[in-house]
Amino acid sequence: MTTQQYVCKRDGKTMYFIEESEKLSNGEYRVVFAYKCLICGYKINVEQAVIEKKSNGGIIVKRRIKKSP
Repeated sequence: MTTQQYVCKRDGKTMYFIEESEKLSNGEYRVVFAYKCLICGYKINVEQAVIEKKSNGGIIVKRRIKKSP
């Protein structure tokens, strides 16, 4: 199995695949998957999901996917 490394366009260092999540002020949750350079902070978002809780106990999940760098 081969692994592909992504290189930062700013400084040429290896970028790492990360996941960030946060609760928004309107009660929704946002999860972002991205490649990030830990040296300079440059980030390329790959996927974003927003999760909304409904009053009837259900949830709505909205996803946005971009092509990998």
